[in-house]
Amino acid sequence: MFNWLLKYYKSLLVAVLLQTGTVWQACASDLDTYREVPDRLSVDIDQVGDLNIADIYQQGQSGLFDLTQVGIENSVTSHQNGVKNFQSITQTGNSNIVVTAQSGMLNSLIVSQTGSYHSVYAHQYGDNNLIAVDQTGSYNSANIEQYGSHNYALVEQNGSFNYTQVTQTGSHHSVAIKHTGNNQSVRVLQQN
Repeated sequence: MFNWLLKYYKSLLVAVLLQTGTVWQACASDLDTYREVPDRLSVDIDQVGDLNIADIYQQGQSGLFDLTQVGIENSVTSHQNGVKNFQSITQTGNSNIVVTAQSGMLNSLIVSQTGSYHSVYAHQYGDNNLIAVDQTGSYNSANIEQYGSHNYALVEQNGSFNYTQVTQTGSHHSVAIKHTGNNQSVRVLQQN
């Protein structure tokens, strides 16, 4: 009786989950399915290995979330709310962590972590913001917050025990940081 309604909902909401390994957990949730008809939200999760965790929350319109985790004990927690926000996260290695939040429209967040014990904490509140983080090695950490519009933060860390903190408040800020080596740190505050 309700097959046509189920087909309609499925055509608007896409969640793909592929996991291999021994013990794993994933939760792809979409609050819109309980409140209103979602508008083309998409979640794609691919996990290979053991004890990887993905906890994804999506609400809004035309949001896209793509996750690949390969290894042991990698974890992603993501909250995405708004219109046409995009996240792509790839973790290869062990015990890497990503925690993200996006609210607004046309925000993009790209994270790539290769190695072990990396962490990224990234928050975007506003419109047309970009965060891109690439970490290779071990024990690197990036904490990036954007409040406003048209802000860009690019971070590349190669080595071990490197730390980057970026806070952008206002509009039209940009920063590019590259660490090569070990035990380097930088803190950036941009505001207007």
